[in-house]
Amino acid sequence: YFSYVSCNTASGTCSENPTGTLTWNLGTLTAGSSSTLTYQMLAASSGIPSGLSELNNTASVADDAYYTGGTPPANCSSETVSVSVSGNPKLALVLTANNVAVLPSDLVIYTLQVTNNGSSTANDLLIANPIPSATGFVEITSGTGSFDTLNNQVLFPLASLAAAASANYSFTVQVNNPLTSGSTTITSTATVSAANAKASSDSVTITATAAPIMSISLSGPGNIPLPATTLAANANTSNTLIMTSAALLSPGDYILVNSSYARITSIAGDLVTVDTPITATSGDSIQLAASYSILYQNTGNAAATNVLINETLPAGWGYIASSPTATSAPSVGSNGTINWVIGTVEAGNSGAMQFVALPTSSGSFTHTATLTADGSITETATTTALVGGLTG
Repeated sequence: YFSYVSCNTASGTCSENPTGTLTWNLGTLTAGSSSTLTYQMLAASSGIPSGLSELNNTASVADDAYYTGGTPPANCSSETVSVSVSGNPKLALVLTANNVAVLPSDLVIYTLQVTNNGSSTANDLLIANPIPSATGFVEITSGTGSFDTLNNQVLFPLASLAAAASANYSFTVQVNNPLTSGSTTITSTATVSAANAKASSDSVTITATAAPIMSISLSGPGNIPLPATTLAANANTSNTLIMTSAALLSPGDYILVNSSYARITSIAGDLVTVDTPITATSGDSIQLAASYSILYQNTGNAAATNVLINETLPAGWGYIASSPTATSAPSVGSNGTINWVIGTVEAGNSGAMQFVALPTSSGSFTHTATLTADGSITETATTTALVGGLTG
């Protein structure tokens, strides 16, 4: 691991002869004169014993008249020169990811390469890579390793790594779904240690992008009779009403009779029972309210926040009821906007609400439901109703 390279002198010739010995043929050296030789040695990049090795070097001189062999006298040998060669492993770790721009549920393969850039063998190596936040372990992809469930990390042990040698490992994780809306920075850090070498670490960062995808729909009757029917008999503070025809009415419907709002609880022929006592005169019109359903859902991979839904009633319509109860709404019979404060809608979640409104005039009317959320999200849905004509 310590070898001869070259020599240089202005006097005579020099070479490695025999192997392991540098010989300098100086020729004649006159009295009082001197000559110099320089030579180079090379320490190998591998194979050096671990630790500090001391190498001793001594030169001797011989000539035809004074020194002819055997053990030279002291003045024919140089002092001993010692050179210390340090043989130590030096570990380097490189961590990479196969994809640095990902979406929720994507798979990411991390690859680790450990290299011994030192001059001696590294022993009892261990690579530890905690599973990065916002991801979950899937599998060891290559190399001998294990998943430490308790500490949520992957471990790759290696008995030894020779100088200039490398070893490669990889594992797979899956990005969490859902994630917080926007960009999530995910950093993975791995460390390699050894019994006789300084630890080395490396990190790689990827970015996961997530967003909510909100949608809304609105449904309701396409045709609404006005009036729906008329009274066939007087009613005096009565919960039972006799209709000319109850064909267009159903239990659960809201009606308006002589400025009083009531909900139908049952129907038997043309005999209609309501939940509120009514006083009205035979021939009075029965106005029928319409029920509308609003559905919303988040099909994205992040939660939608500050979700609001509203319905502004068309002119000539009066608010009757809502379920779940609206956060704010006009008074019964009044026109205005119905508002629901939904708040946060997690990815994959959905919801519904209903409202009841009553038209007071004939014509074509368009209802519009609007959903808004953080991130400049605005979604709308519409439905049209034709109001008019007694058909029952």
